[in-house]
Amino acid sequence: MLDELLRHGGGVFFAATYGSLLIVAAAERALERRRPVHSAVRRWSSNFALGFVDRSLVRGLLPLGAISLALWSTNQQLGLLHALPLSPLPALLITVGLLDLAAYAVHRLEHAVPLLWRLHRVHHADLELDFSTAERHHPLSAIFTNGVQLLVVAAIGASPAGVVGYFLMRGPIDAFSHGNLRIPQRIDRGLRWLLITPGMHAVHHSAAREETDTNFGELFSLWDHLFGSYQEAPVRGYQQMRIGLEDFRSPRDLDVDRLLLQPFRNERRSVPALA
Repeated sequence: MLDELLRHGGGVFFAATYGSLLIVAAAERALERRRPVHSAVRRWSSNFALGFVDRSLVRGLLPLGAISLALWSTNQQLGLLHALPLSPLPALLITVGLLDLAAYAVHRLEHAVPLLWRLHRVHHADLELDFSTAERHHPLSAIFTNGVQLLVVAAIGASPAGVVGYFLMRGPIDAFSHGNLRIPQRIDRGLRWLLITPGMHAVHHSAAREETDTNFGELFSLWDHLFGSYQEAPVRGYQQMRIGLEDFRSPRDLDVDRLLLQPFRNERRSVPALA
């Protein structure tokens, strides 16, 4: 099965990612949380242009590369999990959990280390939050984060099935969590005990620094609860919350050439007061 996935898996992961984006885009028409005020055409063209560059460089190859690496480490019996007497199901579950924990840790580093923040802030500088924001990552940031994921796969001796499961979940949840979606509060509260919801992740895209530096989870909300970075909702409420970064708010800052050059521009990281 895994050999078959390696031969045809590019289409599977492509369908999971872009199919999810299309579903969320359609859902936003009916469940819109915030009315956009900036040009959708300008934003979407830039966001998807960055996504195309990222996938051409590294993101499109990551799932298959990670599976190949996991198969190799299994054959060689290398990595942490191969030192433990684990049956396939626990190995799968531990792999998914450790990959997501690593993604959480890297995300926190991207906010804490100035050089990494310069790259990651391209994602945060979007002036709206919708399905297209999931595609908005600087190519250098994509190379860094995806390179770390490959290192983690090798270090833990990841279960190949766990790697497949992780990446099949990653695209849909990434699209869902960035969606401009008004989810009924009862459903949102139930989901966020396990998964990152649009309401939870919206707080992370607040222009207020103390809210930007919360809710770092990628798939599972467990890590934010466990490590004290969880915030339930924006202080000002979702409708009054300011999205983006204060130093990159002009329409010109939405264009792809400015996004590619943004890491080389200075930022004060000024934030509006929440009080």
